[in-house]
Amino acid sequence: MIHSPEFGPMLAEGKTKVIYAYPGDDTLAYMVNKDQIT
Repeated sequence: MIHSPEFGPMLAEGKTKVIYAYPGDDTLAYMVNKDQIT
């Protein structure tokens, strides 16, 4: 079983990562790696 978390709004985006707010807690965030570029 794969759990797909619910992200809050996007806070920042870089070349390799995207940072999303964690819903319900302003002190936490998700850092998500983008697909690798070649």
